[in-house]
Amino acid sequence: MALPQRVDTETITADGTGPVVRPPTRTSGRAPRKKTTKATKATKATKATKATKTAKPKWPLDAKGRPVPTKDPDARFGKRTVTQRQRDPYYVGYEEHLATRVRQVHWRGRAEELGLSPAVINFIVGVRVAPALDHRGVHGTDLITAVKKQHPSVRNALADRGYTPHRPEAFAHLVRAAGVQILQDYTRFQREARIEPLTITTPDGDTVNLLPIAGGFFHEFMPADLMDNPALPEVGTKEREDVEEHYNKRAAYMWRIHSYGSDGSVRLRCPACDGRLRPLDLTEAANLGKIEMPGLDVPEGVTRCCAGSIITVPATSLPREFQPLPFGTTAWRKAFGRRSLVENSNSLLQTGIARQTRGFFRVFGLAKVSFLLAMTAAAINLLLYEKEWQKTRVEVLKHEGTDPSEVDDVYLDHYAEGDDPGGDVFTNLSSQAPP
Repeated sequence: MALPQRVDTETITADGTGPVVRPPTRTSGRAPRKKTTKATKATKATKATKATKTAKPKWPLDAKGRPVPTKDPDARFGKRTVTQRQRDPYYVGYEEHLATRVRQVHWRGRAEELGLSPAVINFIVGVRVAPALDHRGVHGTDLITAVKKQHPSVRNALADRGYTPHRPEAFAHLVRAAGVQILQDYTRFQREARIEPLTITTPDGDTVNLLPIAGGFFHEFMPADLMDNPALPEVGTKEREDVEEHYNKRAAYMWRIHSYGSDGSVRLRCPACDGRLRPLDLTEAANLGKIEMPGLDVPEGVTRCCAGSIITVPATSLPREFQPLPFGTTAWRKAFGRRSLVENSNSLLQTGIARQTRGFFRVFGLAKVSFLLAMTAAAINLLLYEKEWQKTRVEVLKHEGTDPSEVDDVYLDHYAEGDDPGGDVFTNLSSQAPP
């Protein structure tokens, strides 16, 4: 008998004894697909992993495992802020750490007032070049320490946001250990950080709770409506005035710096004991004429403002945001506004004289680039000196009876009577990409 050409599950045996179950017949001519087991999948994944590990990288790697994409052995990939002139955030090159001389400040403790020393020439006092995306805290610390050794009168350093977010043991603690206090601006994450009270034990065994807020230590009984750290709007606007009023009002509750210890510790004085807050005893406040001053929100049963008028905070307990001036106040704005001098020096390097924005160097290697930039900074300082000399010479010659031969002495005397060439410094970051 003839057998059927195709059946799905049954066919007739040759002896006709009955049906036999068989797999369906494929008519496409392709081999049946094999089922992939778990062991087979694991084997394929292992082979793919080995192939990835053994693949040759696109660029050679340095000792830290970072790619070297150009013939410059020290240039690395970096990321910068997007501007109208530099629209690409990624580049290959170096980072420039710049320290510029600025005028000194004198603060008497009032949030609305700040004294400034006479104007100074914004000399470039330090330059450090590093491969892109190297640890900025390390290079910033080395630069400030070197400037401090050369100019011992430096007491403060204005640091931009390229340095302040680093861990305190990587930047802030090291700079303070060198005897330099940091005046800084904060990122949104630093302003909105959770407030963790700091408990300090006095020599008598009593405890004092401090509130570390926006770089300062505030009284634990400060009103709750002053806890916020609003963002700083543009200077000169009505919104900025309102925000500054908020910070100026809160500054009265800040523990003021009494002195600094040789080990980096800070001694603080209670704001109420310092006479900036209303005494807890209303009768005493009325007798002293301080009844209208801001007061503390003390709970019932509290009869004194603190356990000790002066306490010591160890260097290791200082937060990375700690700074000598209360953040956001009018005094802080005037002090941090000195950063415009370093922007002027940076513009001379970028577009004024050096033309770093052309996008390439004629030399390769960190040592050669550093030497080239150092010579450029020295030339800029000479031009700044000559410009100031010409300005002073014209002013002196305007006086009647002045001997022109005494012009140089007058200028040198004026220079000697000013602040030490160290003054305060401002550290800043900028990036430059070689080919």
